[in-house]
Amino acid sequence: MQTSRLAALLKERYDNVADKKKAVEVVLFGVEYAEVLKTQSEAAVCAAFGIGKWGPQIALGINLAAKVKLKP
Repeated sequence: MQTSRLAALLKERYDNVADKKKAVEVVLFGVEYAEVLKTQSEAAVCAAFGIGKWGPQIALGINLAAKVKLKP
C-alpha cells in the first residue's frame, strides 16, 4: 500500500473522531495497519497527511500490534 493511501486512511479516521480520542485513534491505526506500516515511514505517512507530530503514536501502535488483538 502506498504512503498516500495510508495517509488518506489515517486522515479519514482522524477527522471522524472527537478531539479527546484522536491520540487513541492514531495508535489504533498503527495497530491495525502494523504489517503494512513496517515497510513505510511513520513520519512520511504523517507528512503526507499533514500531521507531523503523530509519528511516535503510530510507532507505538505498530509495537503494540504484536501484543494486542483488535475487536471486530
